[in-house]
Amino acid sequence: MRKLFFALLLGTIFVFACFAFVFHQLYNNNNISIRVKETDDSYSLYASYNRHNARRLQHFISKSLHTNHFSDNSYMNSYITLEDNTHFYIKTRPGNLYLKLDKRNNDEEGYIRIKKLGEEIKRKLAED
Repeated sequence: MRKLFFALLLGTIFVFACFAFVFHQLYNNNNISIRVKETDDSYSLYASYNRHNARRLQHFISKSLHTNHFSDNSYMNSYITLEDNTHFYIKTRPGNLYLKLDKRNNDEEGYIRIKKLGEEIKRKLAED
């Protein structure tokens, strides 16, 4: 009887440890993945990061672009036009960011501004 009790106790602890590990991997993942794709016509950036940094990253982007298009909501799916007439698409959700600029619809200064933002985002995510 005592062996059965210890076997069940050990099995229960093992199951809880497995759930804790999986939960930690899903919700506290510190893995960062950043992909930049640049063609003659477009510049795009996809970043996957710790979901707990979403609002901080959105605040950083808003501050860098001098815009208030970003709300406290971590979900965004829209086209943005900045004061200098730079147009780009952005889609965010906690832990993911997608940004795309069409070079044909923007001048070189706007393209350089968004590309520089992409580099700053990479550095910012690497810091966290």
